[in-house]
Amino acid sequence: MFRLPPLEKGALAFAVTLVWVAEALNTAIERLADAVNPQYNPMIGAAKDVAAGGVLLAAVGACVVGASVVAAHL
Repeated sequence: MFRLPPLEKGALAFAVTLVWVAEALNTAIERLADAVNPQYNPMIGAAKDVAAGGVLLAAVGACVVGASVVAAHL
């Protein structure tokens, strides 16, 4: 197991938290959109896609942070 300095632990915690926040916002957007208009609407679909893209970007960023921290200790 790695013994990580506090700054690296903080970076990892921040990255993971950012993914959880992005996922929570994505879920809120999807549920709000479904409540406003339960039928299919291409504009709402596009908004949901953008929100999901934000989660993907946050997850990729978290992977980059995690890989950078781990790689520095190999």
